Amino acid sequence: MLKDSIHRQLFANRSLNLLYRDIAGIARLDADFVSELLARKASGKGPTEAELDEAVDAVVRSLYAVNQYLDLDTAALNALHTLYLRTWERFSPEEAKAVHADHLEALGTIIARYYPQEFRIALAGIPEIGGVVNAEYDPRFQLQALGIETTALKEPVLDIGCGPSAALVRHLRDLGVEAFGVDRLLDDETNFCYHSTWFDFDLKPETWGTVIANMSFSNHFIHALIYTPEKSFVYLDRFQDILHSLTNGGSLFYAPSLPAEQKLIDSRFYRTQHIFRTSGVSVTRVDRLS
Repeated sequence: MLKDSIHRQLFANRSLNLLYRDIAGIARLDADFVSELLARKASGKGPTEAELDEAVDAVVRSLYAVNQYLDLDTAALNALHTLYLRTWERFSPEEAKAVHADHLEALGTIIARYYPQEFRIALAGIPEIGGVVNAEYDPRFQLQALGIETTALKEPVLDIGCGPSAALVRHLRDLGVEAFGVDRLLDDETNFCYHSTWFDFDLKPETWGTVIANMSFSNHFIHALIYTPEKSFVYLDRFQDILHSLTNGGSLFYAPSLPAEQKLIDSRFYRTQHIFRTSGVSVTRVDRLS
């Protein structure tokens, strides 16, 4: 299947840095992937929209596995879709290597603008990079780390950045808690888990009894403050949206804590508590005053 071949091709190049100045010279072209593409072209059957979407989803997941702070917007996703279609149209037995090289360079160009300039300069000289620790934590560990007692949770609960399998959401629902989740890499969308970024998700005011954001939103907020301060206002606005989405008496639990929180949270309407864990991570609880 084409989907499987695409995954094999991505796996073959999983450690390569797409921003390396000679990425085309070190990238590997999987023989089975080439055979599958050529066979499909010979049959006259082009890729379906679903297959193109799967290709884009696969490459996006591989990019996030290397850099969880990468934030690809709709323009980037559309550009990737166009790139994969163009690569398909140009692919031939004689031009396979050249088309592959052009594809990689175009892919690097698309994602380069989502990296700070100093990162692009540094990465241009590094051929291979590793992945990042970007996995879902055990639900019980998350609750313990955040200081949450499930019996005291105010419903409904929203987990922002719930992870592909929404493990915490499913755990809470198994306990009878009305819980929901949102994540950009969600494996299966359901009526309680939404495939969306935290910027695109519709956060309605006074909706959630509890919002949980463990090692997700605030991690990215801090990263933006350090490396792309010109974009940090977007996170600031969204942070206020999260606070406003709490019902009276509702609570927001997040880690790590944000710098200068007293400037971000209006004490007239919210009470802030800090919980310090032995791991060195600071947890913040914000309660909306009734």
